[in-house]
Amino acid sequence: MLKKFLRIFFFTASLTFAACSNITSAPDEQRESTTQTTCATLSGRLIVNGALPSASSGTQSARTAFPTVPESFTYRVTAKKGSETVTGTVNDSDPDDITYSISFPSSGNWTVTAEALSSSTVFLSASATVDAANDSGKNFLLRYPSTSTSGTGTVNLKISYAETIPVNSIAAKMVGVDTATVSVNVSSFTNPYTGYKTFTYARSSVPLGPHKLTVYFKDSSGQTIYYLEQIVNVYKGFETNKFYGDELYIDSSSGEIKLEESHLSSTQLTTFYVHGTNGTATGTGSIFSPVKTLGQAANLVNNSTATPTGGFRIILQTNTTESSDISLTKDVEIISDAADGSSAALRTVTAASGENVTITSSADLVSLENIAFASLKGFVVQSGSSVLMDTGSFSSCSATNGGALCVESGASFYGENINFTSCSATDYGGAIYSEGDIGLVTCNITGCSAGHGGAIFAKTCNLALATCTISSNSSTSEAGAIQLAGESETNKASLTMN
Repeated sequence: MLKKFLRIFFFTASLTFAACSNITSAPDEQRESTTQTTCATLSGRLIVNGALPSASSGTQSARTAFPTVPESFTYRVTAKKGSETVTGTVNDSDPDDITYSISFPSSGNWTVTAEALSSSTVFLSASATVDAANDSGKNFLLRYPSTSTSGTGTVNLKISYAETIPVNSIAAKMVGVDTATVSVNVSSFTNPYTGYKTFTYARSSVPLGPHKLTVYFKDSSGQTIYYLEQIVNVYKGFETNKFYGDELYIDSSSGEIKLEESHLSSTQLTTFYVHGTNGTATGTGSIFSPVKTLGQAANLVNNSTATPTGGFRIILQTNTTESSDISLTKDVEIISDAADGSSAALRTVTAASGENVTITSSADLVSLENIAFASLKGFVVQSGSSVLMDTGSFSSCSATNGGALCVESGASFYGENINFTSCSATDYGGAIYSEGDIGLVTCNITGCSAGHGGAIFAKTCNLALATCTISSNSSTSEAGAIQLAGESETNKASLTMN
């Protein structure tokens, strides 16, 4: 039934009618002319459309979770014009060729509605306005109700893993449904398959529309072993209970997630783990053999021959101490494993005492989430590179230009919920020096200093600030807060503030 449901049918509509027009009989000597009204009969097909919309989460390639279709529908076609309502007939003896017919008792525009029902509940529907006299025909493509439709659906998704993987708990959160990450211990899991443990993520009265579901597999120390994201689509009256997609962990026959040990090893070339205490200088970067520093992980990414669609990922499991410069040359997402909501703490990358550590990005895109930087000799975004930062900080960083951040011409940096504290530059931009575009939302720059532009020095670029606080910054020459500069008066940096 599902394959049949997923097909898109192509069709040609048919309409047979005698138009609702005035027909005048020929007058003769015995009678006057008379008028007779004849109305249309509209007929066509009902097409159940199971061509599910594509959906993705960030750079994930898996499609998403969708509901299973009821095995059988009943169909109804009605038409309404003002106080007039008529019901048509439906022939659904052949599920691949459902036809209908409806007659209009009067001319004019009628609103025709076609519906698919199960147990008297409308699951799919479509409607259109039909001119009884002039329309050439109408087929109806029955779709899932849109997200603007009132009502709710349910979610019942199974997530399994091989018992050889040392999972102690699974943490899950669906955006728009769960207010916090829900962690479930392995002791409550079931064993429907030999050699596997299964966790069921079930929710009722879920708002309609797409919701991002994030799932973390964790070991006994609370560290993340594996991390995945799916978009879960919820429709009125449906139970969303199957995953669809081409990710290795999706079992196509059952529609369940089934995590195998081989899946963990397949991620080792694209996901690297950093643990400041348990990591080693010879670690492979896998969850079982983490490296000790962000610099090591960056080198593994730079030297990897893998070509992941969405770029690489580095997960910081603890704070790290760095002793040498860090270069980011490939697209990478650097996150704290606290990003699952289980902890509000940032993971801090700190330069070792007495070491001048600079981080340089030449990658097309670097994403940072829940990361703090301390005592660095600046974070340099080179021309052609973009850095996105969500929730983090720069503290006690210092450099010649841009104590915390230096954005070169042709580069860009966009940050939200970022704090710059006690950073300094010998020459320009105590916190930020930029010749590339900068966008900051809900940020604070406090206690920073420079020769020019105690907080920000922006040259021939676009600077946009929204809900930002800039206070207690200073300069030894000019502009204790923000200095806008350019080669001439006509090409100075522009500032937009909200």
